[in-house]
Amino acid sequence: MKYASLLLAAAFGLTLPACAQGKAEAAVILSSADADGDGLVTRGEFLAKRSGIFKEVDANASGGLDADEFSGAVNERIKRFSKRAFAKVDANNDGVISQAEWDANPPRAFDRIDSNGDNVLTQAERETFGR
Repeated sequence: MKYASLLLAAAFGLTLPACAQGKAEAAVILSSADADGDGLVTRGEFLAKRSGIFKEVDANASGGLDADEFSGAVNERIKRFSKRAFAKVDANNDGVISQAEWDANPPRAFDRIDSNGDNVLTQAERETFGR
């Protein structure tokens, strides 16, 4: 769940932990998104990994995330942002984040790491992020 927490934070564009350990963990997550093993993480691979996290975070397998599941998934460093982030992602304000709402939220973290804007994270970009 620790890795899911960091990816969740990245997926919502929240501030990842500033510590070296947090960035190293995020780098591991980004590497694990490389589905075809070519050393690159495409936007599609990143989104697929991010979408898969939804099922991990949905502890009761209801098909939606309630505020407690969402808050439990984010790490302590970003807990203070979780209510605001939850409200932003819960587009229809029904108190539950559906898979569609989850997937529709833009991957800001990917864009920040993708320094040249080509929708592919190279090893160098991922290493730069991990520093």
